[in-house]
Amino acid sequence: MLVTAGFITAAVLVGGLTRLDLYDYSGLPWLLAAAMAAVLVALLILDNRRWSGSARVRVTRTGMVAGLVLFIGVTSIGRLGELAPVPLPDDCSSERIRIRYTDRVTERGFVEYGAEADQVTARLRRPGRLESNVERAEAYVERGVARVWLGEFERALADYQGAIDLDPGHVAAYVARARLLEAGACLEDARPDLLAIQRLAAASDDGFALLDGARLLVTAAQELEDPDLFQAAVDVARHAAEHLSAPHEAQMVEGVALMRQERLQEALEVLTASIESFALNANPLLFRGTVHRLRGDMSLALKDFELALKRRPRWDLALAAQGITLASLGRVDEGLAALNESLQLDDTFVVAWYWRGRVLLDSGQPEAARSDFMQASRLSPDLADPYVGLAAVELAVGNRKQAIKALEMAYERAVGWVDRPMTLAWFIELQRQLGVSFSN
Repeated sequence: MLVTAGFITAAVLVGGLTRLDLYDYSGLPWLLAAAMAAVLVALLILDNRRWSGSARVRVTRTGMVAGLVLFIGVTSIGRLGELAPVPLPDDCSSERIRIRYTDRVTERGFVEYGAEADQVTARLRRPGRLESNVERAEAYVERGVARVWLGEFERALADYQGAIDLDPGHVAAYVARARLLEAGACLEDARPDLLAIQRLAAASDDGFALLDGARLLVTAAQELEDPDLFQAAVDVARHAAEHLSAPHEAQMVEGVALMRQERLQEALEVLTASIESFALNANPLLFRGTVHRLRGDMSLALKDFELALKRRPRWDLALAAQGITLASLGRVDEGLAALNESLQLDDTFVVAWYWRGRVLLDSGQPEAARSDFMQASRLSPDLADPYVGLAAVELAVGNRKQAIKALEMAYERAVGWVDRPMTLAWFIELQRQLGVSFSN
């Protein structure tokens, strides 16, 4: 009887430990269960040898089986309430998400994210530990983020939906789900979440979630070619700035969204405020320089790019921007040198190939320019800008039919945001010279 009582007590104690954050309950308790089952089998074999057929062995067997069943029951409490996985949309690429997240996680990282998911699950399974729906929603989002890094995308979607069901105003859940869909190249499926972020921004005090949401809205506006989402990004970024102790990042995102709406004076003011808020950040200098360049203030643009490079030396984006600006000021050799350095740092930088092609074409090197525009089109086949450049090259060398064909291909594609006004002006001028009726 003492053996039976001890076995039941051990089962209850070990099962109870799974309600605490003392270890990874998902592995160790079941190892203990297997060990206890082995002990049970051994004791039963021993009992059969000593007291075969007696009432005592029947009581012992029954008690130990009850103890094992009780252990499994205690460790399983809450598993019936586990959220059912939510499938990714059909047009979402799990492989793209895996490349973005899972493939970047080290072996140690998997252990850490696994432990984090286990700890959050333990909290969610203990009644009373999380006192409100808001706290439970936060826990679901926390676990969902960990599960994304672990490659459990469908369970992550379930957690985000669980958070929204508990707290429909939980901005971080909408942001996390939209970010996951964006990684899978199915932003159209994230549109309801993007609109929810905009709708809930005024009532939310989660500055970091709002900032992440504003960044995501800028990306979505560009990829979906939806100018309304740029305005949403402006609105959300402004609300984020109200709840952040250091608002410079939110100001920068707002400035980028304004720039992409071609509200250049407003963008200039907001980006200047961001620079003044945090003088060491090179990013707003790059964007402000771009605004100056779009406004035609090449000297001011060059100053910002040079200052950005002082704060962040050998930055491919700033070098490319510096290069095209130097060329615009007539300093072609210096401009080409900066563009060459940018491409040495990143030979997949489409904008640098495109800009270098423009400089080469303007300097009377159409064949070299063609090569750069072709490389840009290979890297970004859905971008219109390289085809506008190819049309200009073919026109320059007298291939009118090829120029019209390239311009038609440009018409069927989206124009990039970096040089949008200038590229559109170039497109219109080429239409005029070729005598065709495209419009964009």
